[in-house]
Amino acid sequence: MFTYSRLIVSEYVGCLLYRQKWHLYSEITYHKYYEQDNDRIMSHR
Repeated sequence: MFTYSRLIVSEYVGCLLYRQKWHLYSEITYHKYYEQDNDRIMSHR
């Protein structure tokens, strides 16, 4: 029972870390693409 609950905790922590990392990654790529789009819009003027 103890090992089973520990497995759940490690799964939960791993999921949180993965989600946090994915969120950070998507935020970085979003800003990168957003800045590229801004440059494209500015150069069109």
